[in-house]
Amino acid sequence: MIDGRAPDRGRDAGSQATLSHMQALRALDYDVSFMASDVVADLRSSDGRDEAIHWLGAPAYGSVEDLLRLQQDSFDLVYFHRELNATRYLGLARRLQRRARLIYGVADLHGVRVMRQGWIEGRPEFVARGRVLLRDEIRAAQTADVTITHSDAEAALLGRIAGVRATVVPWVVPVGPPGPGYAGRRGRVNRGVARVTRHTRMTSCAGCQRPFPDGIGLGVAVGNPCLAQSLWLIPFSPASGT
Repeated sequence: MIDGRAPDRGRDAGSQATLSHMQALRALDYDVSFMASDVVADLRSSDGRDEAIHWLGAPAYGSVEDLLRLQQDSFDLVYFHRELNATRYLGLARRLQRRARLIYGVADLHGVRVMRQGWIEGRPEFVARGRVLLRDEIRAAQTADVTITHSDAEAALLGRIAGVRATVVPWVVPVGPPGPGYAGRRGRVNRGVARVTRHTRMTSCAGCQRPFPDGIGLGVAVGNPCLAQSLWLIPFSPASGT
């Protein structure tokens, strides 16, 4: 398994997919190893990593190229997650791992997403960039033995392209016990992704720290300070806690 950096279950959906697919390969009796293509970013503690997986990297292997060369013809399957890794290493793996089945996991078809954004927002530079991304994704899919996606729509799109064998492989996400329903929630803020339009009136950052009139405080954890400022404008009812 090759991805940009080691998966972290609490970081993103791509990590969830990588971990789940490695566990599925283990269940199929594969001896699974992982190598990060961004070796520098991956130089951190291995605490919390699945001990059933072999976590490869420095100093034994300084790069994915080192791994594929030093372990020539030793793998039965090589899985490339995301287009960047597939584009970089599929051709090399084809030469150095001649008996391996090469799998390309798209994560998402980013070219389609970027083109749609360009069409909706009227930004031709995004459309052009999306076309380049999609071209690279299609080329990687044509090079791989099998391309996998979690989306039926993406699999159908890829299946119409000559030389591409695409299939849907979802992933498993462990879930905890259910929390209270929406009507039963009090004093909570859902953390998510939002976009602030250019028409939204911004307040000062100091305004985000003011207490509510009755002393109730609202804490918001977001990655964008402009978004934090705009959230101050969301109506809040201390009586209902919503």
